[in-house]
Parts: sequence; structure tokens; C-alpha cells
Amino acid sequence: MNKEQIHAKVLEMGFEWLNSPKFFDPATTLFITPCTAQKSLLKKGTPAQIYTSPRIQKFYSSMRGLQHATLSDLYGLVFPDNVIENYDVPPSELSKCPEKLSQLIDLIAKQVPPHISTLVFCYASPLRSVAYFRLLESLPIKKYYTTKLSYIGNINNKPLF
Repeated sequence: MNKEQIHAKVLEMGFEWLNSPKFFDPATTLFITPCTAQKSLLKKGTPAQIYTSPRIQKFYSSMRGLQHATLSDLYGLVFPDNVIENYDVPPSELSKCPEKLSQLIDLIAKQVPPHISTLVFCYASPLRSVAYFRLLESLPIKKYYTTKLSYIGNINNKPLF
């Protein structure tokens, strides 16, 4: 799929493309980014300790004071204070096993706090995000997608990706 096809698919899945700055209610918005293959050697830790790529570390530092989570291919939504065991499950594994994908979708639906009415999915590469959109598409809340953290008006810093 090319970028235009991905964009059309994302819209079909109920996401609104965020392509200009917008402020979100911090009390009811959850900001999410996918996990990363680049991980620490720790056996267990918080997301900030386990996921070590510069991209995800910039996301974490930008989200201070905002509700956020990491979308894990194994654990679903991992919130900042959660302690998880290190793992290696690439997103392609989910596509190969519809049962695991379905279980993860159900888990994520249970993990979203009840006060959350808006989700903002932040990731710079829409071409590598299709599996993540599938994990989030059935959530009965308003969903946005952005490739630029600078479009989140709540963040007062330079564009990160």
C-alpha cells in the first residue's frame, strides 16, 4: 500500500487525520505510540526503561503531564508506571495469528480507562502502522492519528518527528 491508500484505510477505520495543530482535553485524552523493537537488556521495567529508541524516548518526554501509553504487540496498552517483562514480538506476528490479534484487541478495549473519550495515535510512519490501526479501530471513542507531535497543541516544544 502507498501513503494515499494507507490514509484512506485509516479514515475507513474511524480515525481522523490530524494535520494541523489541535488542543486536546488532557482529562479525557489518551496519547498512544507503538512500541519499538529497540529495547534495553533489562529483564523487566517500565516502558521508559524497556523501550529505548530515540523516537519513543522523545514521545515519553513530550507527554509529561499528559495521559499516555505505549501500544505493545504483547501487552496491549502499557501505561508509564506499568512494569513489564522484556519481550520480542514483532507486529508481523499478530498478522499471522488472527486469534492473538483478536485477544489483543479485546485486551486493549478493557485497558482504556472509562473517562477517556479521545485517543490520539502518534507515529511518524503511516506505512508501518496498519496493524496498530487494526488494534485500535474498534474502540468506541473519537480517534485521531498524527505523524507529528507538533500538531498536539498541548505540547510546547519543537517538532520531534
